[in-house]
Amino acid sequence: MSSADKKLVGVIALFGILMLVFPPLVHRTSRGWKAKTEETTVSLEKERQKVDSLERQVAQFRKRLIAEYQVAGADGSSSGTDGAVAGAAVDAGADGAVAPSAMGVSCQDLIDEIAALKAREDQLKRQKAHYGEVLPLLAEQQKAADVEQRAAEVSLQAAVAERDQLYQEFETLEKDRVARFAQVVGVQDAKGVEQEAGLQSQLTQTDKELEQAQSIHDQLVADASRYQETLAKEGIDAASYADRPLPLEARVTSISETAAGRLISISVGSDQGLRRGHALEAYRQENSLASYLGRVEVVETQRDRAVCKVLPNFQRGVIQEGDRVSSQLQ
Repeated sequence: MSSADKKLVGVIALFGILMLVFPPLVHRTSRGWKAKTEETTVSLEKERQKVDSLERQVAQFRKRLIAEYQVAGADGSSSGTDGAVAGAAVDAGADGAVAPSAMGVSCQDLIDEIAALKAREDQLKRQKAHYGEVLPLLAEQQKAADVEQRAAEVSLQAAVAERDQLYQEFETLEKDRVARFAQVVGVQDAKGVEQEAGLQSQLTQTDKELEQAQSIHDQLVADASRYQETLAKEGIDAASYADRPLPLEARVTSISETAAGRLISISVGSDQGLRRGHALEAYRQENSLASYLGRVEVVETQRDRAVCKVLPNFQRGVIQEGDRVSSQLQ
């Protein structure tokens, strides 16, 4: 696995972790808002119950106060001041305000407490309305967070599966590489042994050929020395025979057509004294009859073969494979 693949797997894993952490945070936030809303609703209900209780107490107190003033007025014991107080009490029952008196003070305290409770109730209603507006948004966020969490879990599982698969492929490739390396090393070792054996055999063969060539060279030197002595005794000039090949017989091994003319290969070469420029006669032997085909000129020599050019001016027949060449005709 390359470093880029490892980084990609790490980024995918980190993204999956973030997606797993984010939805719970949203969920906890939503739960906190919901808890506050429920708590506000409970507090609002308690305050409403208190307001209802106080209103019942005020109503009972107002009824008792009015009844007492009515009884006092019927007995004729009420004075102008008392009548004013009774009228104030009646007005308090109608308008929600009580004049300051011994009994009116308690009623006013109740009214003030009721007003405070109503203000608290209004505040709680506003909070509840606010929470009512926020909760749907949080619910939608919660749904989106749940969807993202499930998608993140799926992505994380896919990333983990892909990582495991990449690790398996990497291990497989590593094992295959090690096996191939061992196989290549083994083959190279085997080839090395074979090549060493082949080279050793070639070296041995070359040594044998070198010994044979040295022996032939020594023999040729001895023969050349003997021939020179013989020619000297007979008074013959060897230079006059330099362009003449030694007596030899050879066969035509192949024929080729070139832009320079018809070429033939023969089965003798420089080891038999041939050199470039020597002329040979070609003929065909059929049973006891020989037919002259023409003259060829040596253009290239090797140790055991030579290439000759057919001379058109001397051609008397078509030279073919198996025909013979000779340094002189019988």
